Amino acid sequence: MFPKVAMPALLHVSTSAVPLLTLLAVTSATLAMPCHGGVCSTAGPDGPPPSTGDPHSVHGFSVLQLRSVKQKLFLREEEEEEEEETEDEVENKAGNARSSQQCVHRCAQRAQRGETWEALCATRRCNGCEQCNDAPPPPLPTPPPTPPVPLPVPPTSAPAPACTSPAACMSHWCPSTPAVTTAHMTCSDYDAVVQSMRTLWERLDTQCDATHCPQADFAGCVLRIAGHDFMDFQAGAGGGSDGCVDFEDPDNTGLAPCMYSGEFGISVGEAWRDHCTQISLADFFVVAAEAVMTFTRENALADGLHSGTFPFRENFRYGRTTVEDCSFVHGRLPNPENGCPANEDVFVQHMGLNWGQTAALMAVHSLGRAKVENSGYDGFWSDAENSRKFNNNYFISILAKGWIPEQQVAGNSAKNQWKRGDMGGDAQRLGKEMMLNTDLCLAYVGDTCRPGGRDPGCQPEALNASSTDCCAWAAPVKSGRGRRRFDVEMCGTDEVPGSGDFDRQRALCCCEGCTQTPRDCGLPLLDTAPFPAYGPAAVEVMEFANDENPWIVVFVAAWQKATGNGFPNLQQLTC
Repeated sequence: MFPKVAMPALLHVSTSAVPLLTLLAVTSATLAMPCHGGVCSTAGPDGPPPSTGDPHSVHGFSVLQLRSVKQKLFLREEEEEEEEETEDEVENKAGNARSSQQCVHRCAQRAQRGETWEALCATRRCNGCEQCNDAPPPPLPTPPPTPPVPLPVPPTSAPAPACTSPAACMSHWCPSTPAVTTAHMTCSDYDAVVQSMRTLWERLDTQCDATHCPQADFAGCVLRIAGHDFMDFQAGAGGGSDGCVDFEDPDNTGLAPCMYSGEFGISVGEAWRDHCTQISLADFFVVAAEAVMTFTRENALADGLHSGTFPFRENFRYGRTTVEDCSFVHGRLPNPENGCPANEDVFVQHMGLNWGQTAALMAVHSLGRAKVENSGYDGFWSDAENSRKFNNNYFISILAKGWIPEQQVAGNSAKNQWKRGDMGGDAQRLGKEMMLNTDLCLAYVGDTCRPGGRDPGCQPEALNASSTDCCAWAAPVKSGRGRRRFDVEMCGTDEVPGSGDFDRQRALCCCEGCTQTPRDCGLPLLDTAPFPAYGPAAVEVMEFANDENPWIVVFVAAWQKATGNGFPNLQQLTC
């Protein structure tokens, strides 16, 4: 279904870092952004040609080469759409044979979230369920009562003092002198840290809706601690997973509660207390993050749609030294407003990742949400329920939803993001969903056209919500396997128009309730500004959306690289 192509040079994929990718057929990942001014193309991807060295080229591609890429961009599109429709017909014919258990598992869950059975039975996904026959639907299993949340264990020392770094802020949790560097660590020690985190995790309410999702919020915060710790690495200038987060940097607002002062009655400091004299805070932050990814992966596996685990313990190395003065890392974190140039500076240039590893690592955004009071941004990267599950929904969301700019979030002109523009956006039921420039730019490109502008002189640039009126979306075929496998709708519906009704496809994804469909991001048909109509990690975004296995492999390699930067002599656990 997906033609095999050579890996585009601009993606900088290191096969030595991720050996499994050399065994996988690299699928075509040029994204369908085929309309401009109501004109649509059906040419297909062959991947970009090699650089010619032309000084007038874009990203090393000559004008003629890139125009050729663009003209071929959808060569296979109609054939792939027809194949997808054939698969959908098979899916529809098999619908009546689905077991009642599967229907309760998937469709009844959707009914529980507020959708009516009348509407569900009209879809291919659910029309074979028992609930769609004359018999009344069987009741959903009654979940066990949520145990009462115990009172938080009080600290063993005085309240936390005024502080500007984790080492200072968490010192009151340690009953003795904390270890600065972990001298020795066994598999049992690692497991004990995970168990301490699990004890906290099990005290969290499992309820998750549009406004209240403690597991998602806590997991997202712990991952944010670890990520903000390692993203400040610069070779020869310190940083990395050294337990250092500068609390005077506004980018770290909101980390204190889950780290040491208490959120939902728990904090990472409480778990660290029993291990602080042996395990450095720098090592502990890494293990704590791996623990919550493990717990949220268990949430994903419980739905029966996912498989595969992350071998964190097998790949963990200890020996990181905690740095106490963090003022030197101020301002090193990427600014989401700057999109993929910020990704390239931090992840590629400083941290040494390739674009595929960068995309894989960004999937930690699957967990938690952004809050205006913390980062200035607002919303879940996935729907609320998926935000407590560590899965590939982040990549599916990039491709299977339509995204339009939301400028001046909460009235702040310095904060701009992308919101759902398709018919499936439902903030009251699913939670507000959004993406940052640094997320969508992995798959899509932008342009210099300004709102209302159709000037042929527009030029390509990194995707940026602050200065565009375009819609970022991909043809249904680009996420088809993943959507069917993981039971995800396309732009809010299972009834996706075929390739012969492209205008309706586009309207579903970009123009729900609007009077004029916005143009596609990237000017794919503008002959005077040829350039690749996809972002630097589009190949991997599509691959990860359709199959979790390559994502898991690349993520593990990226995580190990990111958390090991700056510490060349880390040691393997003694087991």
